[in-house]
Amino acid sequence: MEASPVTDMKISSVVPASMTGENKPRHLTAMDLAVKLHYVRAVYFFKGTRDFTIVDLNHITFPLLDLQCYDHVTGRIRILDNKNPSAQAIPYIRCNDMTVACA
Repeated sequence: MEASPVTDMKISSVVPASMTGENKPRHLTAMDLAVKLHYVRAVYFFKGTRDFTIVDLNHITFPLLDLQCYDHVTGRIRILDNKNPSAQAIPYIRCNDMTVACA
């Protein structure tokens, strides 16, 4: 059996570097809900080098995330906590103001 070319995996979440404010919800638009399954997801594989670390990647990525043309929201999608079971469930994003998180 042939060995896999992937020897180690690091998970990186890239999100905006500018803060929008703590606990500020962003309500989803009809378009957000319509294309929720069509967001682009990507996986990048890099050859490992001894001198390049995750911290270096963070320093490179922060200025790119502050560009005005790269404006999006980061947070978990939640449903409005409504005690009325017959009320419409309205999804929204609770912004958590994370920056680049690499593991």
